Amino acid sequence: MSKKYGIEKLKKVVRFGMNLHVGFIKAMKDGKITFTDIPHVIDPMKSLIPAIGAAPESLKEVLDLDEAEKKELFEWARITYDIPNDDLEVKIESCFKVIIEIAYLVGSLKKPETKKKK
Repeated sequence: MSKKYGIEKLKKVVRFGMNLHVGFIKAMKDGKITFTDIPHVIDPMKSLIPAIGAAPESLKEVLDLDEAEKKELFEWARITYDIPNDDLEVKIESCFKVIIEIAYLVGSLKKPETKKKK
């Protein structure tokens, strides 16, 4: 029987992805991104550090995700970000891809380099 990880770390990473998406949508409201859109970019960055810290465990959570947890995560995102159901799955799946990439990046940064033997 596998260990259950839950979805709390996963929510932190999904939060970053969703905040970034929302910020981008706000910044692009006038069709371009300018210096006046800096607050729309800075706000999502506030959730970056927690997402990076949660990334390694969130990868385990993604790999351990069951249907009930997936449903709970989707419902949390739908309520938190007021996303229409049609768009929800695509946005969450995109966040999962971000989670996996961040987890691999953080994992590769933590690994000490091994010296080659001559």
